[in-house]
Amino acid sequence: MFLSQKVSGGVWYLVDSQKEVDRDSGKVRYKKVWRSTHTEDRGAAESIMQEILSARMLANREQNKDKIRKLILERAEATSEILLIRKTPLEEVWRLYLAHPKTASLSRATFRNSEITWRKFSEFMKESGIGCIEEVTREKAMEFLQNLPGTDTTKRLRRTILLSIFNRIKDDIGMDKTPLDGTSIEANDGKSRRCFTPEELRLIFQNLTGEWKPICTVALYTGLRFGDCCTLRRSEYTGDNIIREPQKLKRHKQRLIIPVHPALRQALDKWIGLTSPDEFLFPKLASQYQRKWGGKSREFSALLHRLHIGDDSNAEELVGFHSFRHTFNTMLADTGADASTRMKLTGHSSVDMNLVYTHATAALQRAIDALPTIGIA
Repeated sequence: MFLSQKVSGGVWYLVDSQKEVDRDSGKVRYKKVWRSTHTEDRGAAESIMQEILSARMLANREQNKDKIRKLILERAEATSEILLIRKTPLEEVWRLYLAHPKTASLSRATFRNSEITWRKFSEFMKESGIGCIEEVTREKAMEFLQNLPGTDTTKRLRRTILLSIFNRIKDDIGMDKTPLDGTSIEANDGKSRRCFTPEELRLIFQNLTGEWKPICTVALYTGLRFGDCCTLRRSEYTGDNIIREPQKLKRHKQRLIIPVHPALRQALDKWIGLTSPDEFLFPKLASQYQRKWGGKSREFSALLHRLHIGDDSNAEELVGFHSFRHTFNTMLADTGADASTRMKLTGHSSVDMNLVYTHATAALQRAIDALPTIGIA
């Protein structure tokens, strides 16, 4: 752009070039464009020209910024697979899970299961050379679950726990899919637990030692599950009743009040007299159970194996510690206890959130007293 006069001493014009593209040939050409400043004063005309040039420079600068911004975005998109990969250590995943608001509301038993499951998962992955959650593949996660000891039901529980952990932290680390999305663990054997026969019960109790004898007596005459038997507190045994909120019923806030059978009262009173005061009736098993899930129940299964109880691999039903619960329920039925009474004693019924049994009814007491006394002395 420059200044020029068409007539000497006349009005000053801004002479500029304008880009044009021929529609037919597509060729680019520039033509001169004359714009009047409407002034004959050269100084005033130069000021007008400088204002226009400054405005053009500012516009070009902003346009260049937009081009640079667009170029950065294009480069970022082109290399997104490299730029967006984040390495989140397994320890950081657990820290994020602990910081999640819902984690604080978990029951102690649920949190302990989550903690142990994640510890086992982390150990397995690190032994496989994997230190970050982004490196865990679906196949590797399923390999961990399949290598776990226990039944398919136990493995499905561990899968559910891991999915819960993944789902609570995936937004924090930008994870679209978790390693266990779309996976499942099907039961292969379809076998259930069966009851112990009277002969098997006598053989078992003849070979029990230490805490195992009273804890198996509790299982036989209350139907409590293994974890509840191990962690039974002295305060939950009153002499006449066992008052317990089973781990599986905590979400329903249901407390079971189970009348104590004479044989169980004799076994527990004898045990309490032989042991020093502690929070738990069976402190050794309680401690071991809380530190290592599944290990102690497998110890009982080893005893059954030594006694050749349930050795038939072709049998349709299995035996284990949970068989005490089946035996308890079956003995109740055999002595004439109706379904409602059995459900109240075993906690099998569906209950409202605030339902709490405040006392043991006479019907429950009669049902317990009617149970036979197995040779467990």
